[in-house]
Amino acid sequence: MSALRASRIQNLTWEVTIGGAKVYLTADIAEDGRCAGIWLQKHLRQSDAETRSWADLWALAFTKALRCGCSLDSLVDAYLFVRTDDGGVVQGDAQIKMATSIVDYVAKRLAIEFLGRDELANVRLPVERRREA
Repeated sequence: MSALRASRIQNLTWEVTIGGAKVYLTADIAEDGRCAGIWLQKHLRQSDAETRSWADLWALAFTKALRCGCSLDSLVDAYLFVRTDDGGVVQGDAQIKMATSIVDYVAKRLAIEFLGRDELANVRLPVERRREA
């Protein structure tokens, strides 16, 4: 068992709609406040089983990379502004209003939450409201 997995103490979940699809992003948080992994659940639209499968696999690969020593910074940079057909208007997030894909949304949300990269937010919140949003 990895040190990050053993030290996981809490998680944060965001429920958003991206381009009309309901998405739940959960980030595991290690004791030191770092992101220790993610879980991604996408609710199915009509014939969307393939997209749901890739989302599960991508989140697993992202988590494995974090736990094997890849920095969150480098993962975020790799996935920012990735464009797929599942992007669009984001509803349910106080800071992010548009994403080019689900992957782009995840990268932006994690960058804002864990790396302090407020420049990626469409709306900037006061410091005291950031963890609540």
